[in-house]
Amino acid sequence: QAVNLATTAGIALLDDVWMLEEHIVRYGPPGNVLVVHTADVWDRDIALEGSVLIAKIPRPWGFWRASAVDPGLDSDLWLDIFLARYVPLYGETGSLLTVLSRAILSPDQLFENPFRMEPDGYIPVSQTSSDGTLKDTEETISKLKQNAFYISHVNQASLDQMVALADEHDFDLYLANGPLYEGLVQAGAAQEYFADLSQTLEEIAGRSNNVHYLNLLAGMPLEQMQNVDHVNHEAAEVYSQMLAVEISRIKASAGTVNPP
Repeated sequence: QAVNLATTAGIALLDDVWMLEEHIVRYGPPGNVLVVHTADVWDRDIALEGSVLIAKIPRPWGFWRASAVDPGLDSDLWLDIFLARYVPLYGETGSLLTVLSRAILSPDQLFENPFRMEPDGYIPVSQTSSDGTLKDTEETISKLKQNAFYISHVNQASLDQMVALADEHDFDLYLANGPLYEGLVQAGAAQEYFADLSQTLEEIAGRSNNVHYLNLLAGMPLEQMQNVDHVNHEAAEVYSQMLAVEISRIKASAGTVNPP
């Protein structure tokens, strides 16, 4: 039995560790945990977008105090969380303006839903955007040329806590890179950045027998990309098979008979 819990980059790795901590409290430790993030998540801190998303988590106010990870939010962001949670029309003015703009400029698209949820909760996506992907690729390469790889404080603390939980409860924790447009994977600036990323995550995984880094950088064709780091359903199936093969290989080398 497996559950796929989608996360959002706006909260960095905080929601990963919060969900894992709560799962252990409610149901006990899982057998395996797979954490997949795209490359530009690792250096992120919590900003306005993240504070609004934290406000939407359906847990009592102050639930984060039960976590071993301090979100490290300043007073302005705490105010943003409070407003987005209890005064949403004020706290989410930007979202409201977006909806109103759509109603005025594209009234026929206001109630369109690009997503279709299946009975098991999975949402397959078929839309792609070649122009958007190429533009995203140029911007990403420019960013990578100007910034060396590093892990933000909140992400490092979240990752350290997940490693500690894997050791304490003896389950396997797998870290993986999300799929990317193959044009980005092949770019020289990106290859240098990903080499540093891989080395860092390899070192973290090397600290524990329970933690494994899947050193896989899956490059997908342009016609399967929504943007530079989001794929459609077809590519997601291919990527999932890649991960399954890597995890099975690791388990086989460790002599583990349980499936991933």
